Amino acid sequence: MRDSLFYIILIATIIFFFLIFFIIYLAVYQNKKNQHFKQVLLQTQIEIQEQTLINISQEIHDNIGQVLSL
Repeated sequence: MRDSLFYIILIATIIFFFLIFFIIYLAVYQNKKNQHFKQVLLQTQIEIQEQTLINISQEIHDNIGQVLSL
């Protein structure tokens, strides 16, 4: 009887530590995933801003060139 109680407590303790480890692992993984997503989003935003500025500068250049040609 005493041995079976010991094994039950031992197994429950092992399961408890595995669950704690799993929860910590998921939290760290989710944090890394969020950081990567934010980094990709920021990079995309910067690329869009750069392309917009290039388009605006080309439009200004072309329009001024046309006006000066007239």
